[in-house]
Amino acid sequence: MYEDYVLQMRSAKTAKERSAIIAEMCRVFGFCQVSAYRALKECGWQSDRKRRSDAGVSSIGNNDLNTLAALLQNSVRKNGKKTMSVENARSVMLQNGFDIPISTRQLSDLLKMRTLSTESTAKPSPHQRMRSEYPNQVHFADPSVALMYFAPNGKQKFLRDDEVYKNKPFLEGRENLKCWRYVLTDHYSGTICVKYYAAAGENSANMYDFLLYAWGKKSDPLYNFHGLPELLIWDCGSANISKPVTNALKALRVETKPHLPGNPRAKGQVENANNIVECQFESLLKLEPVSSIEELNDAAERWCAAFNANTLEGRDTQIVRHGRKIGSRTQLWNRIESEQLRELPDEDICRQIFTSGVQVRTVGGDLAISFVHPKRKMATRYSLSHLPDILVGMTVNVQPILVSDE
Repeated sequence: MYEDYVLQMRSAKTAKERSAIIAEMCRVFGFCQVSAYRALKECGWQSDRKRRSDAGVSSIGNNDLNTLAALLQNSVRKNGKKTMSVENARSVMLQNGFDIPISTRQLSDLLKMRTLSTESTAKPSPHQRMRSEYPNQVHFADPSVALMYFAPNGKQKFLRDDEVYKNKPFLEGRENLKCWRYVLTDHYSGTICVKYYAAAGENSANMYDFLLYAWGKKSDPLYNFHGLPELLIWDCGSANISKPVTNALKALRVETKPHLPGNPRAKGQVENANNIVECQFESLLKLEPVSSIEELNDAAERWCAAFNANTLEGRDTQIVRHGRKIGSRTQLWNRIESEQLRELPDEDICRQIFTSGVQVRTVGGDLAISFVHPKRKMATRYSLSHLPDILVGMTVNVQPILVSDE
């Protein structure tokens, strides 16, 4: 649209002729001079004027610019709405004695150029895609409140939006129990494991019970996902980092790594699995309700087995990565080698570790302690002479290891 004016500017011989062309553009298009020159530049016109030696250097100091950027950033609400404009922030700083010698337009451009604008800082921080080398190397776990709850008579009810208030506890004053959905996924295969608990809130006993269920063998032969992981990633919930759970997982030699608060992307796979369970399993319970938590878990196990094996009628639940279908979750998990599969010890022993925790013993005269290991079920002397600085009569903290070559 401005090509004719570009040709006129190129053919103009004097500054007077160029000024006349700019004035004509301002009259026709309602531009100011700056906008007219910007439009010409975008269409390919370049003046032959020599670039200034201080081009790119701003007269506003870096500290003042950073202060203004911080003022703008602190005005952004959690939903992303900006409540303060650059013009308003500039005015506030001028009133407080700061030197802002450039216009609002120049200030906005400078903030964008130095990635200090609210649009630049609103972009998510960079992340790195993680890759597992084999099944059961890394597991993710996350509990969430399900769509339904159970009334005192055991009847299933679905949570309505008008029953939940932001500043009020869940169904306050009633005897209903929340239905908690515990989900675990295998990072390599994407295998999903889910179990439900009727409880008022998260607790360490339910979390540990769920982990034993997820890592143990299932009754359905199609549902062959089991075994201990090397690393378990979850959030910093009180049930997850409680001493009983932490000590029990140490005995099972499962390393845990809670992610930083406010960073759900760290366990995005299990967050997505929660959404899958909610949309593809729990939504069906409105059509075919259950009458108890036991019946719900039985249905959930059958659904998990079919979903992971891609045997749901009319559904394709294969894993898609980089635009290609690479098989069902069960097929991927079946790639596990025998040396990579660590079987869960007997459930009774695992529960005993959860309740006993770390025990205190006194070092005897032979620099040994007496301890009943759950697997041996009898008192055995364990020598501590190889430990540095060990003395007779010292008290030591002892915990048995359940998963070991010895």
